[in-house]
Amino acid sequence: MRAAFGPGPWIVVSPHDDDAVIGMGLTIHAASQQGVEVHIVVATNGALGYVHLSEREGLVETRLAELAASCAVVGVPGDRVHSFGFPDGSLAAHQGCRGPDESPTFAQRLVSLLREVRPSSVFVCTPGDVHPDHTIAATQSDIACVWASGRIWLERGEPLPLPQRFHYACYAPFDGDPELEVQGVEAGLVAKVAAMRCFPSQGVIEPFIEQLRQEGPYEYFKRARTLGYSPSVYRGLFR
Repeated sequence: MRAAFGPGPWIVVSPHDDDAVIGMGLTIHAASQQGVEVHIVVATNGALGYVHLSEREGLVETRLAELAASCAVVGVPGDRVHSFGFPDGSLAAHQGCRGPDESPTFAQRLVSLLREVRPSSVFVCTPGDVHPDHTIAATQSDIACVWASGRIWLERGEPLPLPQRFHYACYAPFDGDPELEVQGVEAGLVAKVAAMRCFPSQGVIEPFIEQLRQEGPYEYFKRARTLGYSPSVYRGLFR
């Protein structure tokens, strides 16, 4: 795990509480087993993940308890689980940045955590994912890493070296081919299934488990790249 993804700590950004284990539960479990310090950041509060309208009352608290149980199964203790609690389905309203007298955005809160944990690697779902919260979480995680490594907003902590960044697949495929494959062992598969089953309130977990059993314990990752603009890149097109 360290050779492939970095020595740690790792920060895994999960738009909703179940996305991290659905997308990379095998990898989180393996890393935890190998002593890598893994943190999970959950962007939203899960308030819209109900099946029946009658289930809405108390759902946020239910999902928090399910999250804690799921993370424990894959080896992430409670003090490394960070729930930001932004409104489910409305992460787009909390992107970008705001002034110091306003409530911080998702990216600004992530900057603070990045500078506190100082990870070697950050993981987030693919930016082309179909859910709007997933798209925003991916793009804002990338810019948060850039901001956290720059000399800006020092009240949020000292800058850190730009972490390695990886995208994992949750609902949508990668844009282009992934570059890393993780093949899980039996213990990892058992842990991932158990972690996914910690979310019974959602009512949609079993189809994901069935797909996992049919396709096997594999997870894939693509490196995220932010390249600075240079006019010379395009010069050859006009010669």
